[in-house]
Amino acid sequence: MVDDISEQNRREIHRQADLLDAVHVAVVATDLNGIVTHWNSGAEEIYGWTCAETEGRAVTELLVGSDDEVFAKAIADVLRDTGVWEGEFEARRKDGSRFPAHVRNSRLTDGEGRPAGVVGVSFDVSERVEADRELRSAHDYRNVVDDSMGEGLFTLDTEGRLIHLNRAAERLLGWRQEDLAGHVMHDSAHYRRQGGRPFAVGDRPLNNLRRDGEVVHLENEIFIRRDGSELPVEISLAPFEIEAGVRGSVVVFNDITQRKADDLRVRKQMDAMSWIGPIRDALAQDRLVLFAQPIVDLATGYTLQHELLIRLVDATGRVVPPDDFLPAAESSGLIVDIDRWVVRQAFELAGMGNPVALNLSAHSLAEPGLLDEFRSELERTSADPSLVVVELTETAVVDDEQAAVLFIERVTALGCKLALDDFGTGYGGFTYLKRLPIDYLKIDLEFVLDLATNSASRHVVEAVVSLARGFSQKTIAEGAEDETTLQMLRDYGVDFAQGYVLGRPTPVTNVLGSAAPLPGRA
Repeated sequence: MVDDISEQNRREIHRQADLLDAVHVAVVATDLNGIVTHWNSGAEEIYGWTCAETEGRAVTELLVGSDDEVFAKAIADVLRDTGVWEGEFEARRKDGSRFPAHVRNSRLTDGEGRPAGVVGVSFDVSERVEADRELRSAHDYRNVVDDSMGEGLFTLDTEGRLIHLNRAAERLLGWRQEDLAGHVMHDSAHYRRQGGRPFAVGDRPLNNLRRDGEVVHLENEIFIRRDGSELPVEISLAPFEIEAGVRGSVVVFNDITQRKADDLRVRKQMDAMSWIGPIRDALAQDRLVLFAQPIVDLATGYTLQHELLIRLVDATGRVVPPDDFLPAAESSGLIVDIDRWVVRQAFELAGMGNPVALNLSAHSLAEPGLLDEFRSELERTSADPSLVVVELTETAVVDDEQAAVLFIERVTALGCKLALDDFGTGYGGFTYLKRLPIDYLKIDLEFVLDLATNSASRHVVEAVVSLARGFSQKTIAEGAEDETTLQMLRDYGVDFAQGYVLGRPTPVTNVLGSAAPLPGRA
Protein backbone atom coordinates (compact mmCIF):
# COMPACT_ATOMS: atom_id res chain seq x y z
CA MET A 1 0.00 0.00 0.00
CA VAL A 2 1.07 3.60 -0.61
CA ASP A 3 0.97 4.39 3.13
CA ASP A 4 3.60 1.72 3.72
CA ILE A 5 6.26 3.84 2.02
CA SER A 6 7.61 6.64 4.10
CA GLU A 7 7.59 10.16 2.83
CA GLN A 8 11.37 10.15 3.01
CA ASN A 9 11.58 7.12 0.68
CA ARG A 10 9.09 8.74 -1.64
CA ARG A 11 11.17 11.92 -1.88
CA GLU A 12 14.37 9.86 -2.48
CA ILE A 13 12.75 7.95 -5.32
CA HIS A 14 11.59 11.15 -7.00
CA ARG A 15 15.02 12.75 -6.56
CA GLN A 16 16.81 9.79 -8.21
CA ALA A 17 14.15 9.58 -10.92
CA ASP A 18 14.68 13.23 -11.81
CA LEU A 19 18.39 12.55 -12.24
CA LEU A 20 17.75 9.46 -14.43
CA ASP A 21 15.20 11.24 -16.63
CA ALA A 22 18.09 12.98 -18.40
CA VAL A 23 19.38 9.65 -19.70
CA HIS A 24 15.99 8.26 -20.70
CA VAL A 25 15.98 5.51 -18.11
CA ALA A 26 12.66 4.27 -16.76
CA VAL A 27 12.24 4.39 -12.97
CA VAL A 28 9.21 2.61 -11.53
CA ALA A 29 8.45 2.23 -7.81
CA THR A 30 5.84 -0.04 -6.25
CA ASP A 31 4.71 -0.91 -2.79
CA LEU A 32 5.07 -4.38 -1.38
CA ASN A 33 1.92 -5.47 -3.23
CA GLY A 34 3.31 -4.43 -6.60
CA ILE A 35 1.11 -1.32 -6.95
CA VAL A 36 2.79 1.53 -8.82
CA THR A 37 3.73 4.48 -6.63
CA HIS A 38 6.09 6.27 -8.99
CA TRP A 39 6.38 6.39 -12.80
CA ASN A 40 8.95 8.78 -14.22
CA SER A 41 9.07 10.43 -17.64
CA GLY A 42 11.59 7.84 -18.85
CA ALA A 43 9.03 5.13 -18.07
CA GLU A 44 6.36 7.12 -19.94
CA GLU A 45 8.62 7.33 -22.99
CA ILE A 46 9.72 3.71 -22.95
CA TYR A 47 6.48 1.96 -21.97
CA GLY A 48 3.90 4.37 -23.39
CA TRP A 49 1.83 4.72 -20.20
CA THR A 50 1.47 8.16 -18.64
CA CYS A 51 2.05 8.61 -14.93
CA ALA A 52 -1.65 9.30 -14.36
CA GLU A 53 -2.58 6.06 -16.14
CA THR A 54 -0.34 3.94 -13.95
CA GLU A 55 -0.91 5.26 -10.46
CA GLY A 56 -2.58 2.69 -8.24
CA ARG A 57 -2.31 -0.13 -10.81
CA ALA A 58 -0.33 -3.33 -10.51
CA VAL A 59 3.02 -3.15 -12.33
CA THR A 60 2.57 -6.64 -13.74
CA GLU A 61 -0.70 -5.56 -15.35
CA LEU A 62 1.16 -2.76 -17.15
CA LEU A 63 4.47 -4.36 -18.12
CA VAL A 64 4.02 -8.12 -18.10
CA GLY A 65 1.69 -10.22 -20.24
CA SER A 66 -0.47 -12.94 -18.74
CA ASP A 67 1.85 -15.56 -20.24
CA ASP A 68 4.76 -14.10 -18.20
CA GLU A 69 3.09 -14.17 -14.79
CA VAL A 70 5.11 -17.21 -13.70
CA PHE A 71 8.31 -15.36 -14.64
CA ALA A 72 7.15 -12.26 -12.71
CA LYS A 73 6.47 -14.39 -9.64
CA ALA A 74 9.98 -15.83 -9.88
CA ILE A 75 11.43 -12.30 -9.88
CA ALA A 76 9.36 -11.44 -6.80
CA ASP A 77 10.68 -14.54 -5.02
CA VAL A 78 14.29 -13.54 -5.72
CA LEU A 79 13.61 -10.01 -4.47
CA ARG A 80 12.09 -11.36 -1.29
CA ASP A 81 15.07 -13.64 -0.65
CA THR A 82 17.99 -11.44 -1.77
CA GLY A 83 16.63 -7.92 -2.10
CA VAL A 84 17.92 -7.52 -5.70
CA TRP A 85 17.05 -8.92 -9.13
CA GLU A 86 18.77 -7.91 -12.35
CA GLY A 87 18.33 -9.32 -15.79
CA GLU A 88 16.65 -9.04 -19.18
CA PHE A 89 13.19 -10.01 -20.33
CA GLU A 90 10.63 -9.02 -22.95
CA ALA A 91 8.64 -6.11 -21.54
CA ARG A 92 5.25 -5.01 -22.88
CA ARG A 93 4.33 -1.51 -24.04
CA LYS A 94 0.90 0.10 -23.78
CA ASP A 95 0.19 -0.74 -27.45
CA GLY A 96 0.92 -4.42 -26.76
CA SER A 97 4.24 -4.50 -28.59
CA ARG A 98 7.19 -6.12 -26.89
CA PHE A 99 10.84 -5.18 -26.60
CA PRO A 100 13.91 -6.45 -24.75
CA ALA A 101 14.46 -4.54 -21.51
CA HIS A 102 17.31 -4.63 -19.03
CA VAL A 103 15.92 -4.26 -15.49
CA ARG A 104 17.43 -3.87 -12.03
CA ASN A 105 14.93 -4.20 -9.19
CA SER A 106 15.94 -3.35 -5.64
CA ARG A 107 13.98 -3.75 -2.42
CA LEU A 108 13.36 -0.53 -0.41
CA THR A 109 13.34 -0.42 3.37
CA ASP A 110 11.98 2.12 5.83
CA GLY A 111 13.98 3.90 8.52
CA GLU A 112 13.84 0.84 10.74
CA GLY A 113 15.08 -1.50 8.01
CA ARG A 114 11.73 -3.07 7.26
CA PRO A 115 10.71 -3.82 3.62
CA ALA A 116 8.81 -0.83 2.29
CA GLY A 117 8.56 -1.41 -1.48
CA VAL A 118 10.48 -1.99 -4.69
CA VAL A 119 12.18 0.41 -7.12
CA GLY A 120 13.08 -0.74 -10.60
CA VAL A 121 15.38 0.90 -13.14
CA SER A 122 15.03 -0.29 -16.73
CA PHE A 123 16.03 0.66 -20.25
CA ASP A 124 15.33 -0.50 -23.78
CA VAL A 125 18.14 -2.72 -25.13
CA SER A 126 16.55 -3.36 -28.54
CA GLU A 127 19.45 -1.80 -30.43
CA ARG A 128 22.03 -3.84 -28.58
CA VAL A 129 20.03 -7.05 -28.98
CA GLU A 130 19.57 -6.35 -32.69
CA ALA A 131 23.27 -5.62 -33.04
CA ASP A 132 24.05 -8.89 -31.27
CA ARG A 133 21.62 -10.71 -33.52
CA GLU A 134 23.17 -9.19 -36.62
CA LEU A 135 26.62 -10.06 -35.33
CA ARG A 136 25.56 -13.65 -34.69
CA SER A 137 23.91 -13.78 -38.10
CA ALA A 138 27.03 -12.42 -39.77
CA HIS A 139 29.13 -14.91 -37.82
CA ASP A 140 26.82 -17.77 -38.80
CA TYR A 141 26.83 -16.59 -42.42
CA ARG A 142 30.62 -16.44 -42.41
CA ASN A 143 30.79 -19.93 -40.97
CA VAL A 144 28.38 -21.30 -43.58
CA VAL A 145 30.34 -19.68 -46.42
CA ASP A 146 33.65 -20.61 -44.82
CA ASP A 147 32.72 -24.24 -44.29
CA SER A 148 31.18 -24.64 -47.75
CA MET A 149 34.33 -23.44 -49.54
CA GLY A 150 36.25 -25.99 -51.55
CA GLU A 151 39.36 -23.86 -51.15
CA GLY A 152 41.45 -23.94 -48.02
CA LEU A 153 41.42 -20.70 -46.02
CA PHE A 154 43.28 -19.54 -42.96
CA THR A 155 44.02 -16.22 -41.29
CA LEU A 156 47.28 -15.14 -39.69
CA ASP A 157 48.23 -12.34 -37.35
CA THR A 158 51.12 -10.01 -38.17
CA GLU A 159 53.59 -12.52 -36.72
CA GLY A 160 52.30 -15.33 -38.93
CA ARG A 161 50.46 -17.11 -36.10
CA LEU A 162 47.29 -18.96 -37.03
CA ILE A 163 44.00 -17.34 -36.04
CA HIS A 164 41.47 -19.37 -38.04
CA LEU A 165 41.51 -22.49 -40.22
CA ASN A 166 38.47 -23.50 -42.27
CA ARG A 167 37.21 -27.04 -42.78
CA ALA A 168 38.63 -27.37 -46.29
CA ALA A 169 42.06 -26.34 -45.00
CA GLU A 170 41.77 -28.88 -42.18
CA ARG A 171 40.92 -31.58 -44.73
CA LEU A 172 43.66 -30.63 -47.17
CA LEU A 173 46.41 -30.21 -44.57
CA GLY A 174 45.36 -32.87 -42.07
CA TRP A 175 45.58 -30.37 -39.19
CA ARG A 176 42.73 -29.17 -37.00
CA GLN A 177 42.40 -25.55 -35.95
CA GLU A 178 42.95 -26.39 -32.31
CA ASP A 179 46.25 -28.09 -33.27
CA LEU A 180 47.68 -24.98 -34.93
CA ALA A 181 45.94 -22.02 -33.26
CA GLY A 182 48.57 -19.59 -32.01
CA HIS A 183 51.39 -21.40 -33.84
CA VAL A 184 53.44 -19.85 -36.65
CA MET A 185 51.94 -21.36 -39.78
CA HIS A 186 55.20 -21.26 -41.72
CA ASP A 187 56.91 -23.39 -39.07
CA SER A 188 54.09 -25.95 -39.06
CA ALA A 189 53.16 -26.27 -42.72
CA HIS A 190 55.56 -24.35 -44.95
CA TYR A 191 58.98 -25.85 -44.37
CA ARG A 192 60.36 -29.22 -43.37
CA ARG A 193 63.58 -30.46 -41.87
CA GLN A 194 66.01 -32.39 -44.04
CA GLY A 195 69.21 -33.86 -42.69
CA GLY A 196 68.54 -32.17 -39.35
CA ARG A 197 68.49 -28.70 -40.91
CA PRO A 198 65.42 -26.62 -41.70
CA PHE A 199 64.89 -25.54 -45.28
CA ALA A 200 62.07 -23.47 -46.70
CA VAL A 201 59.63 -25.16 -49.02
CA GLY A 202 58.04 -21.79 -49.74
CA ASP A 203 60.23 -18.83 -50.65
CA ARG A 204 59.44 -16.84 -47.50
CA PRO A 205 57.21 -17.10 -44.44
CA LEU A 206 53.66 -16.26 -45.44
CA ASN A 207 53.37 -13.27 -43.12
CA ASN A 208 56.33 -11.64 -44.92
CA LEU A 209 54.70 -11.76 -48.35
CA ARG A 210 52.40 -8.73 -47.96
CA ARG A 211 53.17 -5.77 -50.19
CA ASP A 212 51.64 -2.49 -49.07
CA GLY A 213 48.13 -3.79 -48.89
CA GLU A 214 48.24 -5.59 -52.25
CA VAL A 215 46.91 -9.09 -52.86
CA VAL A 216 49.76 -11.51 -53.52
CA HIS A 217 49.30 -14.53 -55.83
CA LEU A 218 51.72 -17.47 -55.77
CA GLU A 219 51.28 -20.02 -58.53
CA ASN A 220 53.46 -22.88 -57.38
CA GLU A 221 53.91 -23.26 -53.62
CA ILE A 222 54.11 -26.30 -51.38
CA PHE A 223 52.50 -26.91 -48.02
CA ILE A 224 53.49 -29.79 -45.77
CA ARG A 225 50.62 -31.94 -44.54
CA ARG A 226 50.50 -33.23 -41.02
CA ASP A 227 51.69 -36.66 -42.24
CA GLY A 228 54.78 -35.05 -43.80
CA SER A 229 53.67 -35.37 -47.42
CA GLU A 230 53.84 -32.41 -49.78
CA LEU A 231 50.76 -30.60 -51.07
CA PRO A 232 51.31 -28.47 -54.18
CA VAL A 233 49.14 -25.35 -53.97
CA GLU A 234 48.45 -21.97 -55.47
CA ILE A 235 47.99 -19.18 -52.94
CA SER A 236 46.24 -15.83 -52.77
CA LEU A 237 47.23 -13.76 -49.77
CA ALA A 238 45.58 -10.46 -48.78
CA PRO A 239 46.11 -8.22 -45.74
CA PHE A 240 43.23 -7.27 -43.46
CA GLU A 241 42.64 -4.77 -40.69
CA ILE A 242 39.46 -4.43 -38.62
CA GLU A 243 38.15 -1.45 -36.66
CA ALA A 244 39.51 -2.83 -33.40
CA GLY A 245 42.99 -2.42 -34.85
CA VAL A 246 43.62 -6.15 -35.39
CA ARG A 247 45.78 -6.72 -38.47
CA GLY A 248 46.90 -9.81 -40.31
CA SER A 249 46.57 -11.80 -43.52
CA VAL A 250 43.95 -13.97 -45.17
CA VAL A 251 45.38 -16.90 -47.14
CA VAL A 252 43.25 -18.84 -49.64
CA PHE A 253 44.82 -21.86 -51.33
CA ASN A 254 43.90 -24.55 -53.85
CA ASP A 255 45.23 -28.07 -54.22
CA ILE A 256 46.87 -28.14 -57.67
CA THR A 257 48.02 -31.77 -57.57
CA GLN A 258 45.73 -32.78 -60.42
CA ARG A 259 46.56 -29.68 -62.44
CA LYS A 260 50.27 -30.37 -62.13
CA ALA A 261 49.68 -33.98 -63.18
CA ASP A 262 47.65 -32.79 -66.17
CA ASP A 263 50.33 -30.25 -67.09
CA LEU A 264 53.00 -32.93 -66.87
CA ARG A 265 50.96 -35.25 -69.06
CA VAL A 266 50.46 -32.51 -71.65
CA ARG A 267 54.16 -31.66 -71.60
CA LYS A 268 55.01 -35.33 -72.11
CA GLN A 269 52.57 -35.51 -74.99
CA MET A 270 54.10 -32.41 -76.54
CA ASP A 271 57.59 -33.81 -76.02
CA ALA A 272 56.48 -37.08 -77.57
CA MET A 273 55.10 -35.32 -80.63
CA SER A 274 58.32 -33.37 -80.99
CA TRP A 275 60.25 -36.65 -81.14
CA ILE A 276 58.24 -38.25 -83.94
CA GLY A 277 60.16 -36.43 -86.70
CA PRO A 278 63.63 -37.12 -85.25
CA ILE A 279 62.76 -40.82 -84.76
CA ARG A 280 61.63 -41.15 -88.37
CA ASP A 281 64.79 -39.39 -89.52
CA ALA A 282 66.95 -41.68 -87.38
CA LEU A 283 65.29 -44.76 -88.86
CA ALA A 284 65.65 -43.44 -92.41
CA GLN A 285 69.26 -42.30 -91.93
CA ASP A 286 70.37 -45.32 -89.87
CA ARG A 287 71.10 -43.25 -86.77
CA LEU A 288 69.91 -45.84 -84.26
CA VAL A 289 72.72 -47.48 -82.32
CA LEU A 290 72.99 -50.35 -79.85
CA PHE A 291 74.82 -50.43 -76.56
CA ALA A 292 75.59 -53.70 -74.79
CA GLN A 293 75.70 -54.52 -71.08
CA PRO A 294 77.09 -57.84 -69.86
CA ILE A 295 75.05 -60.37 -67.90
CA VAL A 296 77.55 -62.27 -65.75
CA ASP A 297 77.48 -65.76 -64.23
CA LEU A 298 77.85 -65.16 -60.47
CA ALA A 299 79.45 -68.56 -59.91
CA THR A 300 82.15 -68.39 -62.61
CA GLY A 301 82.46 -64.72 -63.52
CA TYR A 302 81.95 -65.50 -67.18
CA THR A 303 79.62 -63.47 -69.35
CA LEU A 304 76.43 -65.32 -70.20
CA GLN A 305 75.22 -62.81 -72.78
CA HIS A 306 74.93 -59.09 -73.47
CA GLU A 307 71.69 -57.22 -73.24
CA LEU A 308 71.20 -54.93 -76.22
CA LEU A 309 70.09 -51.41 -75.32
CA ILE A 310 68.78 -48.96 -77.91
CA ARG A 311 70.06 -45.41 -78.33
CA LEU A 312 69.40 -42.68 -80.90
CA VAL A 313 71.96 -40.33 -82.39
CA ASP A 314 70.38 -36.97 -83.15
CA ALA A 315 71.25 -34.65 -86.01
CA THR A 316 74.00 -33.00 -83.92
CA GLY A 317 75.67 -36.31 -83.10
CA ARG A 318 74.43 -36.41 -79.50
CA VAL A 319 73.59 -39.89 -78.19
CA VAL A 320 70.03 -39.76 -76.84
CA PRO A 321 69.03 -42.14 -73.99
CA PRO A 322 65.96 -44.35 -74.55
CA ASP A 323 63.78 -42.68 -71.90
CA ASP A 324 63.80 -39.52 -74.01
CA PHE A 325 62.41 -40.97 -77.24
CA LEU A 326 60.92 -44.43 -76.61
CA PRO A 327 57.66 -43.11 -75.04
CA ALA A 328 57.09 -41.11 -78.24
CA ALA A 329 57.94 -44.14 -80.33
CA GLU A 330 55.42 -46.26 -78.43
CA SER A 331 52.62 -43.70 -78.56
CA SER A 332 53.14 -43.12 -82.30
CA GLY A 333 53.56 -46.77 -83.30
CA LEU A 334 57.13 -46.18 -84.51
CA ILE A 335 58.30 -48.61 -81.82
CA VAL A 336 57.41 -51.48 -84.15
CA ASP A 337 59.92 -50.22 -86.74
CA ILE A 338 62.53 -49.79 -83.98
CA ASP A 339 61.91 -53.35 -82.72
CA ARG A 340 62.32 -54.69 -86.29
CA TRP A 341 65.63 -52.86 -86.54
CA VAL A 342 66.78 -54.31 -83.20
CA VAL A 343 65.80 -57.84 -84.28
CA ARG A 344 67.95 -57.50 -87.43
CA GLN A 345 70.93 -56.26 -85.40
CA ALA A 346 70.52 -58.99 -82.78
CA PHE A 347 70.58 -61.80 -85.34
CA GLU A 348 73.53 -60.18 -87.09
CA LEU A 349 75.44 -60.32 -83.79
CA ALA A 350 74.20 -63.84 -83.02
CA GLY A 351 75.35 -64.92 -86.48
CA MET A 352 78.82 -63.82 -85.38
CA GLY A 353 78.57 -66.16 -82.39
CA ASN A 354 77.53 -63.58 -79.81
CA PRO A 355 74.81 -64.51 -77.30
CA VAL A 356 72.52 -61.49 -76.97
CA ALA A 357 69.28 -60.48 -75.30
CA LEU A 358 66.88 -58.02 -76.95
CA ASN A 359 63.85 -56.22 -75.57
CA LEU A 360 60.55 -56.13 -77.40
CA SER A 361 57.70 -53.74 -76.64
CA ALA A 362 54.12 -54.82 -76.01
CA HIS A 363 53.07 -53.05 -79.23
CA SER A 364 55.18 -55.38 -81.37
CA LEU A 365 53.86 -58.67 -80.00
CA ALA A 366 50.62 -58.42 -81.97
CA GLU A 367 52.42 -57.28 -85.13
CA PRO A 368 51.98 -60.18 -87.60
CA GLY A 369 55.15 -59.41 -89.55
CA LEU A 370 57.49 -59.59 -86.56
CA LEU A 371 57.69 -63.41 -86.58
CA ASP A 372 58.47 -63.26 -90.28
CA GLU A 373 61.34 -60.93 -89.40
CA PHE A 374 62.69 -63.55 -86.95
CA ARG A 375 62.47 -66.32 -89.58
CA SER A 376 64.06 -64.33 -92.38
CA GLU A 377 66.92 -63.15 -90.14
CA LEU A 378 67.59 -66.71 -89.01
CA GLU A 379 67.89 -67.77 -92.64
CA ARG A 380 69.98 -64.77 -93.66
CA THR A 381 72.51 -64.95 -90.82
CA SER A 382 72.47 -68.71 -90.16
CA ALA A 383 72.58 -67.74 -86.48
CA ASP A 384 72.10 -70.26 -83.71
CA PRO A 385 68.63 -69.26 -82.40
CA SER A 386 69.58 -70.34 -78.88
CA LEU A 387 71.99 -67.38 -78.77
CA VAL A 388 69.03 -64.98 -78.95
CA VAL A 389 67.07 -64.28 -75.76
CA VAL A 390 63.83 -62.32 -76.13
CA GLU A 391 63.01 -60.24 -73.05
CA LEU A 392 59.36 -59.40 -72.36
CA THR A 393 58.00 -57.58 -69.34
CA GLU A 394 55.10 -58.92 -67.32
CA THR A 395 53.17 -55.80 -68.30
CA ALA A 396 53.67 -56.52 -71.99
CA VAL A 397 52.24 -60.00 -71.53
CA VAL A 398 49.28 -58.74 -69.49
CA ASP A 399 48.42 -55.97 -71.99
CA ASP A 400 47.51 -58.45 -74.72
CA GLU A 401 47.79 -61.92 -73.28
CA GLN A 402 46.45 -63.75 -76.32
CA ALA A 403 48.89 -62.11 -78.75
CA ALA A 404 51.76 -62.44 -76.28
CA VAL A 405 51.22 -66.16 -75.66
CA LEU A 406 50.96 -66.85 -79.40
CA PHE A 407 54.16 -64.90 -80.09
CA ILE A 408 56.04 -66.65 -77.27
CA GLU A 409 55.00 -70.10 -78.46
CA ARG A 410 56.17 -69.37 -82.02
CA VAL A 411 59.43 -67.60 -81.19
CA THR A 412 60.49 -70.31 -78.74
CA ALA A 413 59.54 -72.91 -81.37
CA LEU A 414 62.19 -71.29 -83.57
CA GLY A 415 64.73 -72.09 -80.85
CA CYS A 416 65.04 -68.66 -79.25
CA LYS A 417 65.02 -68.33 -75.47
CA LEU A 418 62.67 -66.26 -73.32
CA ALA A 419 63.29 -64.02 -70.30
CA LEU A 420 60.51 -62.49 -68.20
CA ASP A 421 61.77 -59.00 -67.39
CA ASP A 422 61.00 -56.79 -64.34
CA PHE A 423 59.76 -59.85 -62.47
CA GLY A 424 58.08 -59.04 -59.15
CA THR A 425 56.43 -55.79 -60.24
CA GLY A 426 53.63 -57.20 -62.41
CA TYR A 427 50.31 -58.82 -61.60
CA GLY A 428 50.41 -62.22 -63.26
CA GLY A 429 53.95 -63.42 -62.81
CA PHE A 430 53.20 -66.62 -60.96
CA THR A 431 50.63 -67.68 -63.55
CA TYR A 432 53.05 -67.20 -66.43
CA LEU A 433 55.79 -69.15 -64.68
CA LYS A 434 53.56 -72.18 -64.96
CA ARG A 435 52.14 -71.61 -68.42
CA LEU A 436 54.97 -70.20 -70.53
CA PRO A 437 58.33 -71.67 -71.62
CA ILE A 438 60.40 -69.17 -69.65
CA ASP A 439 64.17 -69.68 -69.42
CA TYR A 440 65.13 -66.70 -67.25
CA LEU A 441 63.46 -64.60 -64.57
CA LYS A 442 64.95 -61.11 -64.38
CA ILE A 443 64.55 -59.75 -60.84
CA ASP A 444 63.59 -56.09 -61.08
CA LEU A 445 66.27 -53.65 -59.95
CA GLU A 446 63.81 -52.16 -57.43
CA PHE A 447 64.52 -55.19 -55.25
CA VAL A 448 68.26 -55.24 -55.94
CA LEU A 449 69.34 -51.64 -55.44
CA ASP A 450 68.45 -51.63 -51.72
CA LEU A 451 69.11 -55.29 -51.05
CA ALA A 452 71.66 -54.52 -48.33
CA THR A 453 69.32 -52.23 -46.38
CA ASN A 454 65.78 -53.44 -47.05
CA SER A 455 64.57 -56.70 -45.54
CA ALA A 456 61.46 -56.71 -47.76
CA SER A 457 63.65 -56.68 -50.89
CA ARG A 458 65.69 -59.57 -49.49
CA HIS A 459 62.52 -61.59 -48.94
CA VAL A 460 61.41 -60.93 -52.53
CA VAL A 461 64.77 -62.02 -53.97
CA GLU A 462 64.74 -65.22 -51.89
CA ALA A 463 61.18 -65.95 -53.00
CA VAL A 464 61.95 -65.41 -56.71
CA VAL A 465 65.00 -67.69 -56.54
CA SER A 466 62.90 -70.39 -54.87
CA LEU A 467 60.17 -70.09 -57.48
CA ALA A 468 62.63 -70.19 -60.37
CA ARG A 469 64.25 -73.33 -59.05
CA GLY A 470 60.85 -74.94 -58.67
CA PHE A 471 60.16 -74.28 -62.38
CA SER A 472 63.72 -75.15 -63.53
CA GLN A 473 64.43 -71.56 -64.52
CA LYS A 474 67.49 -69.36 -64.03
CA THR A 475 67.49 -65.97 -62.30
CA ILE A 476 69.10 -62.72 -63.41
CA ALA A 477 69.35 -59.77 -61.03
CA GLU A 478 69.32 -56.30 -62.58
CA GLY A 479 70.89 -53.26 -60.91
CA ALA A 480 73.91 -54.79 -59.16
CA GLU A 481 75.94 -51.71 -58.24
CA ASP A 482 78.49 -52.86 -55.65
CA GLU A 483 80.39 -55.86 -54.36
CA THR A 484 78.26 -56.15 -51.22
CA THR A 485 75.14 -56.60 -53.33
CA LEU A 486 76.90 -59.10 -55.58
CA GLN A 487 77.90 -61.23 -52.62
CA MET A 488 74.36 -61.14 -51.21
CA LEU A 489 72.99 -62.22 -54.59
CA ARG A 490 75.41 -65.14 -54.58
CA ASP A 491 74.40 -66.04 -51.04
CA TYR A 492 70.70 -66.08 -52.04
CA GLY A 493 71.46 -68.36 -54.99
CA VAL A 494 70.88 -65.90 -57.85
CA ASP A 495 72.44 -67.31 -61.03
CA PHE A 496 73.35 -64.21 -63.04
CA ALA A 497 73.56 -60.47 -62.57
CA GLN A 498 74.04 -57.26 -64.49
CA GLY A 499 74.85 -53.77 -63.27
CA TYR A 500 77.49 -51.08 -63.17
CA VAL A 501 79.74 -53.08 -60.86
CA LEU A 502 79.96 -55.73 -63.60
CA GLY A 503 79.96 -53.49 -66.64
CA ARG A 504 78.32 -50.33 -67.91
CA PRO A 505 76.43 -50.16 -71.20
CA THR A 506 79.01 -49.73 -73.96
CA PRO A 507 78.64 -49.25 -77.75
CA VAL A 508 78.06 -52.70 -79.12
CA THR A 509 80.80 -52.36 -81.73
CA ASN A 510 83.32 -51.98 -78.91
CA VAL A 511 82.47 -55.32 -77.29
CA LEU A 512 80.77 -57.55 -79.85
CA GLY A 513 82.61 -56.69 -83.04
CA SER A 514 84.20 -60.14 -83.33
CA ALA A 515 82.79 -63.52 -84.23
CA ALA A 516 84.93 -65.17 -81.55
CA PRO A 517 82.88 -66.82 -78.78
CA LEU A 518 82.81 -65.18 -75.36
CA PRO A 519 84.69 -66.64 -72.36
CA GLY A 520 83.02 -69.72 -71.00
CA ARG A 521 81.43 -70.63 -74.33
CA ALA A 522 83.49 -73.16 -76.23
